[in-house]
Amino acid sequence: MHAAVRWNKGQKFKANDFFDYQHAAAAVGYCDAFFTEHPLCSALTRSDLALDTLYGCIVESTPEAALQYVLSVGTA
Repeated sequence: MHAAVRWNKGQKFKANDFFDYQHAAAAVGYCDAFFTEHPLCSALTRSDLALDTLYGCIVESTPEAALQYVLSVGTA
């Protein structure tokens, strides 16, 4: 994740981003779903990383998508 973000020269890196990447690293590898803000969702799901696919984790950034996932789990 750190290397992927550093590759994007136009992205401004904030100190809080370290915490976001740590949360993502823990969640994507061990959880069925991870809900986060759009930039981190885009980074995790972009085609060259595809960490969501690699670890079988649903990664979403909108409340509507998160609600849809939760409702689908509740009916399964």
